[in-house]
Amino acid sequence: MARQREFDKDDILRAIVRLFWDKGYEATSYADLMETTGLGKGSLYSAFGDKRALYLQALRSYCETEAKAAADLFSESKERSTSERTESFHIFLGLPIEPVETARDRRGCFLCNAAVEQAPQNEDVQEIVLQAIDLMRQGVFDGLEKLRPGNPKNRARAEQLVSLYFGLRVMAKAGTPVNSLKEARDEGLQFLIEL
Repeated sequence: MARQREFDKDDILRAIVRLFWDKGYEATSYADLMETTGLGKGSLYSAFGDKRALYLQALRSYCETEAKAAADLFSESKERSTSERTESFHIFLGLPIEPVETARDRRGCFLCNAAVEQAPQNEDVQEIVLQAIDLMRQGVFDGLEKLRPGNPKNRARAEQLVSLYFGLRVMAKAGTPVNSLKEARDEGLQFLIEL
């Protein structure tokens, strides 16, 4: 009897994330999945389920890493100055720009791509997307609360900053020049977090 080949599920999942991120759900075929992972269809089904289950696992994995990292920009383990806290917002809104500027990577954000491509017609995708956005929104709100405790505009400004973040992601993917992206970021920051 042939021995089943062993593989690292985390490595395979990372490869699947990259594939769906690059091609999207509809354009990704089982042939693509098998080529990317080096696994046969049966092994993929056995380890991860069908194509939809693979996509959901990939999206969850991406969101658990990326959305959490974005929200964590505003968590504090030590006392920080106002300028250090303000810098967190600059870093947050730089996340959509940095891949374009440093690597000419215009894939956009897997979360943002899923929100546009799959969330409108799939409740499972919509749930993952909305949870990730909520996590980011809460992180931004927490950051604003540390800058201006109890400010009644913090909730609305958090919503605006998250909207600007996703707008920058879409603009970056569409080919907007880096200088224009930075200008939009800087104007948004000046307007939204100015004390």
